[in-house]
Amino acid sequence: MIKEVLPLKYGVVFKKAFGKVDIFKAFVKDVLGIDMEIDNVQQEYEYPQPIGEVRTKYDLFAEDHKNRTIVEIQHIKEDDFYDRFLYYHILGIAEQIIKSKDYKIIKTVYSIIVLTSLPRDKSIRFSTGLLDFDILIQDQDQFGQKAGIYDHKLVFLNPKLVSAQTPKSIRLWLELIQDSLDSKLDVDLYTAPIFQKIITEIQQERLSIDERTKLKDEAVWDKTKRNAFAEGEAKGEAKGEAKGEAKTRAEIAQKMLSLRMPLEQIAQITGLTPKEIEALNL
Repeated sequence: MIKEVLPLKYGVVFKKAFGKVDIFKAFVKDVLGIDMEIDNVQQEYEYPQPIGEVRTKYDLFAEDHKNRTIVEIQHIKEDDFYDRFLYYHILGIAEQIIKSKDYKIIKTVYSIIVLTSLPRDKSIRFSTGLLDFDILIQDQDQFGQKAGIYDHKLVFLNPKLVSAQTPKSIRLWLELIQDSLDSKLDVDLYTAPIFQKIITEIQQERLSIDERTKLKDEAVWDKTKRNAFAEGEAKGEAKGEAKGEAKTRAEIAQKMLSLRMPLEQIAQITGLTPKEIEALNL
């Protein structure tokens, strides 16, 4: 049976579904193979003590205090994800040093990055990729063995490239995300209760008024950005995309300002800094 759903390419929809504790735990279990003991999942989480000058927010964040484990899940459609999320991942590790009297890192940090678009530079050619932070031994008698010192991991997932080669524990999750992108899902393919719950959560009628507003803003931004990119490509200008996107961000921010939307929300949607947004209002 085909059912209409909200696409999981939108951040507000993704966070609504995967922000549920049982869905978050099941996803983490199948991706990382770890069991988490958590009571809640935080959205748009920021560390209390900022590190550096870059604003860092995690779409979904959960900490298992008993097992000293932190898991961050990010949903992304932009192109600059490699360096940005390596930075975010490292911050999750470095943040522990700030509170410590020495260099002891007591919590294992896992980051899962879910991409619902393919980067234009074609730098991703896999559905599942893992950056393992452990030490790889080079001695001839132990060559290729892990030292078992660090268990921090950074995982990249791209549903658009899911195939028979994708690990079985992850494949159905990615297929569901990919299937949702055209707003239609064959619910008979996802019979497990956890998948049925996701399908329920991404129904239009499940959105609150605030979530509907955020979804509308995100959809407008997504469409306008695509148009700006297309215009730049049509002119054959490498700089056209950057200029078009910058102009689009400014136009959308100005419209949001006229609607008296909070700076924080405008910054989240457009990617502009509060200072850049305030300058538009001068």
